Amino acid sequence: MPGEIVVIKDIAADNTDVLAGTDLENIPGIGNLDVFVVSTQADTIFTITAPGQATPLREQLAQLKTNAVVSQTDDMPVSLDCFGGRYIISVNIVTGATVKCMVVFTPAEDED
Repeated sequence: MPGEIVVIKDIAADNTDVLAGTDLENIPGIGNLDVFVVSTQADTIFTITAPGQATPLREQLAQLKTNAVVSQTDDMPVSLDCFGGRYIISVNIVTGATVKCMVVFTPAEDED
């Protein structure tokens, strides 16, 4: 299995499937999924839907940052144990904003 996979996307409008067309469109196996969503407006929300329509996170506020730059060392991600398959991250930008999403998948055998 490959090592860590990172996807970073700039989001300019509502996006119902942030991971579509990326290396994480289908999570390759068991591991950890860290999701960072930052916005220049306080009312941006996101939802994560797991395979089988389970929703481990519903309508979470994005972290407010004046520059919308994600820092893997300074920002707190939403962290999920995942078992592979199709995870859908949807972002709702209520007020016009600059939004950035970073998703990091770490396979179970690569975790310390």
